Amino acid sequence: MTDKASHPIGHVVRVITKRLAGGEPVQDLWDVADADPEAAVIIVSNEIEATDEEVEAVEALSQSAIDALGLVPGECRKRT
Repeated sequence: MTDKASHPIGHVVRVITKRLAGGEPVQDLWDVADADPEAAVIIVSNEIEATDEEVEAVEALSQSAIDALGLVPGECRKRT
């Protein structure tokens, strides 16, 4: 049996936006309170109304991390 505390309940999602005029793309990180990485990507994609951005889950977040961020299930917040 596995320890539920070790299971991620959130994810860090990276958004990469290409600049229209060229140059280096812009990268933003989002914290998402959803255990499913695919769902976390969808939550952020919907929040930013993604069209051409590259959106991917890059890191799992623990319960303590989500609690520290003050996120509720299904919520996302852009890192500043």
